Amino acid sequence: MIRNNTLTNNSICPAPGSSGYNPAHSCTVGKCSATVIVGHDWASDWVVENNTISNADGTAGPGCWGIAYSPGNGGYSEASFRFAIRGNTIVNPGNAAIRTAACQNCLIENNNVIWTPNSVTSAGGGVYCISAANNAVSASPGTTYQNTNLTIRNNTCYFAKTSDVSRGVTVQSVGTGHIVTNNLIVFDAQGTNLASACVDTTGLTMSAFTAFDYNHCYHAASWTPTQSLAAWRASAGAPDAHSLASDPLLIGTPSQSSPGNTAIGAGSPAKSAGTAAYSAPRDRSTCARPSPPSIGAYEYFAAPCATKPADGPTQLR
Repeated sequence: MIRNNTLTNNSICPAPGSSGYNPAHSCTVGKCSATVIVGHDWASDWVVENNTISNADGTAGPGCWGIAYSPGNGGYSEASFRFAIRGNTIVNPGNAAIRTAACQNCLIENNNVIWTPNSVTSAGGGVYCISAANNAVSASPGTTYQNTNLTIRNNTCYFAKTSDVSRGVTVQSVGTGHIVTNNLIVFDAQGTNLASACVDTTGLTMSAFTAFDYNHCYHAASWTPTQSLAAWRASAGAPDAHSLASDPLLIGTPSQSSPGNTAIGAGSPAKSAGTAAYSAPRDRSTCARPSPPSIGAYEYFAAPCATKPADGPTQLR
């Protein structure tokens, strides 16, 4: 379990002459240049929860990922099983905020990810809020594992500005049984780059998903890399039939010091607009969500919930 840590402006800088030093890839102390929470090889039943990964606006390089669990050693099969990545706050990563590959029966929920105006420029490339792609290692002997039965629900992604490639939720190429529901994705005033897209399922048909609906994406250039929301809904499987594209009316402008401004207000169309069938049972504050729940990491409550349920077992599929 990795829980309740705060990691700010992290960097990995091998000293000249030491193992791993490469002058072509030198880094600056205080500038995030590598994945902050990362794992490879074999792992199961991990919980990565309530951590804060925060970088100052404009300081993260393209090697700065937030949380990543995927094959990375090479030469043999690697996989993760029954992971839960939930309730984390990730501010200004330089690449993907959360990434999984070769992850089976894994859960990603209630995470809050934001990019402030200059952070995308410093990254110098694509930025992805949640990315599940195929980099499974084919090894002999051994079995090649792929993303299977991923649940991505009730996350919030906020982009103050977009890069040449910016994506909300990406589930590509491999696997079946995936669920993508109740996610809130906001491309704000400067988020007008033509390459921004809410979701990306390149290489998969809707038959790979158990549910893909009740998401809310505002101000993107397109819903998928090649389709508007209307065209996407008209495709086979009718995805995102109940999803929204209006202004979600956040309570404020998100920033490094105020990432919680991605919460929704009383008048938000995301309020009570999610699906209870595929919802996180609790929100980021561990308060029980009502039925129907709101879309995004933060549930709307008119008043603070009186009783927070005790911690129970992680709910995985």
